Amino acid sequence: MLAPLDLVVLVTLSRRSQGTHGYDLLQTLRDEHEIDAATTSLYRSLRQLLDRGLIIEADPMPGDDPRRRRYSITSAGSQAVAMEQKRLTRLFRTFVRPARAHA
Repeated sequence: MLAPLDLVVLVTLSRRSQGTHGYDLLQTLRDEHEIDAATTSLYRSLRQLLDRGLIIEADPMPGDDPRRRRYSITSAGSQAVAMEQKRLTRLFRTFVRPARAHA
């Protein structure tokens, strides 16, 4: 099972074939996913994903600032996302909506 922030990071990286920098990820989390993650939370997530082999530090692209690290999802990361998608799909299939209160 993936932590919510880890899942969003992996899904975001899966859409970027060349990977992306941490700051760009942070902006995407805020702008596209409306997640107000702290910088420290994001970099903690990236470290844990690296340690688990779900992402890698990718080679820099021409013109990249050498101080910035570029991250890419691994095949293990893609598999983890697929497993999480199946788990969440099963979970939501069992979701029973509460009866609406009548006013």
